[in-house]
Amino acid sequence: MGNYKTEHGFEIKHRSSDPPSPIEGEIWYNTTTLTLKVAPLLAAWASATNLPAATGGGRGLGTQTAGLVGGGRVSGSPVAETFEYDGSSWTADVNLGTARAYHSGMGTQTAGLMVGGGPPGIVDSEEYNGSSWTEGDNLGTARWYLTGAGTQTAGLVSLGATPTLQAVTEEYNGSSWSEVTNNPTARRCNGSIGTQTAAIFVGDNQNVSTQTELYDGTNWTEGATINTGRKYVGGFGIQTAGLIMGGVDPFGAVTEEFDGTSWTTSPATLATARYDFAGAGTTTAGFVAGKAAGSGSVSASVEEWTKAVTTRSVDTS
Repeated sequence: MGNYKTEHGFEIKHRSSDPPSPIEGEIWYNTTTLTLKVAPLLAAWASATNLPAATGGGRGLGTQTAGLVGGGRVSGSPVAETFEYDGSSWTADVNLGTARAYHSGMGTQTAGLMVGGGPPGIVDSEEYNGSSWTEGDNLGTARWYLTGAGTQTAGLVSLGATPTLQAVTEEYNGSSWSEVTNNPTARRCNGSIGTQTAAIFVGDNQNVSTQTELYDGTNWTEGATINTGRKYVGGFGIQTAGLIMGGVDPFGAVTEEFDGTSWTTSPATLATARYDFAGAGTTTAGFVAGKAAGSGSVSASVEEWTKAVTTRSVDTS
């Protein structure tokens, strides 16, 4: 057996207790428990508290500990229900002014925006201040299955159906929508990540696709393809640290991470395969909620994503 100091240039630290905040890759020997410890960066999906009502086609915004899910479709009809999430429980909130499904959500739990949807195509947007929804400016093009990114005062939407497939892209400044550079490929899509000036749109809702496109606030460019082609994928994060998950079976549990250059398939998969769901968060903490499951069925299922440095014991026998 080799000598660790000789091979790596330093000795393993001896500690009487585990450090309160270990860093990724740290190694130490706990002299109290007589165990070798490591701190790898681990990612996992875990079941969480169900939504109060089953839905499919709803959309989310915010974070894992301050999230919101609104709209969706139940028994073929759009709904207006919204629910707030505090990281452990859901609370029924004030309804949207307009029932909608297949829309786009962005922003935070206290400064949120939901826009578009259908069917048929909805033109209006609604702003949320943490307690009530108010009417925002109308989109230039009414559509559903549009996808978006950004915040309540710097929003972005593109693509969708009227039912004709759309390439139209619009930006929101907190008071009005304006049309900007069209997306290169007209399609329906709901996998999006990022901000108004640094976004990624992923895949297609009608065809299995590995396509991604990057937006810089002015122009669209082709991005690195995802590893597993699919449709009805969801996503959250930012352009340099993004996450996608789900899609129509057989790939509805697959998760991929983006580092700004390339996609990596995560060993962590969703416990429940899903598509056309709500989600929000970052590459270290997020959630997905609800889902479509074929034949018009919907679900209240919720899962949380966590990626963190986690202490592990090593068998030295």
